[in-house]
Formats: sequence, structure tokens, C-alpha cells
Amino acid sequence: MITASKDLSTAFAVYRCHVDRFEDLKELTFPTPYFILFLAADYHSIDQEEMVGIATDLVSKGNAYLCAWGDGCSNGDTNWDIACVESESEKKYGFFTMTTWHEDESLEEGVWYALNCAYPDDHIWKSTSVVLASVENKEWKRAIDRICENPSEFKLGVLGE
Repeated sequence: MITASKDLSTAFAVYRCHVDRFEDLKELTFPTPYFILFLAADYHSIDQEEMVGIATDLVSKGNAYLCAWGDGCSNGDTNWDIACVESESEKKYGFFTMTTWHEDESLEEGVWYALNCAYPDDHIWKSTSVVLASVENKEWKRAIDRICENPSEFKLGVLGE
């Protein structure tokens, strides 16, 4: 995980990372007990059962909000919901995992949502960070890197649209 500029968010610390495969998400160590995850990925590239398993693992590590972006991102949203229901995560971990998908938005708009609109349950607020992640796609990785390295330009671009 790489720390992003403090100017990117007023509410939470922000981190970024890139993994080569969905399965690699399970190997990540997260910087705070709870996290909002913006996940840029091709959700068609993974079997549903495998995605539910990865989602279950991430929720057990504190994934309190998923903002899914990329091809088939509605599948990501649905599979995270399935993982939460099947694992009874709210009862087991004490927080409710929210999910959204951002199919008709640019990557930048999806990140903006994750930074400014995705809020976890009140009782975990102070122990939460935002993780901006991409799977496999180097172009998406570069876009997230640009956002994190130049927050002023990012904010101007999104607000100007």
C-alpha cells in the first residue's frame, strides 16, 4: 500500500495499490481496521464463486464499503452482497458492508464517490481509511496514481465536468 496525498480526502487517510490478479487482494495487509475499497477491475474475468470467496475474506479484514468500477462491476456489487449475507458479516464483525457500482461513470468519478460519498457505519468511522485499488489493468493503475499524486488537478477535473 502506498499512502496518497493528504489533500485527497478530508475525512479519511487514503492509500493506493495494484494487484495482478483478483486472488492477490486476499494477500493485502490493510492500514486500518476498516476500509472503504474502490476497486477498478474486470469483474467478468473471475468466476462468481471465487469472487464471493475473495469478498468474504476482505469483509473479514474490515471492508466496510465497496465501490465497484469496471467491466461487469454490477457483478462485483452483487457478489459482495452475497458474501455478506452468506457469512452473516454484520452479526459476525459488527459493521454493515455497503456496496455500490459505478458502471456509467468515469474512473475519476468513481474515485470521487469513494472519497466523498462512501461512508461506513458511525461507530467505525475513526478507524477507517480509503483504499484505491486496481486489478491487472496498468492503465487504471496509472489513472489512480495520477489522482493520488495530483489531487488538485483531479478535483478540478471532476468538479469541472
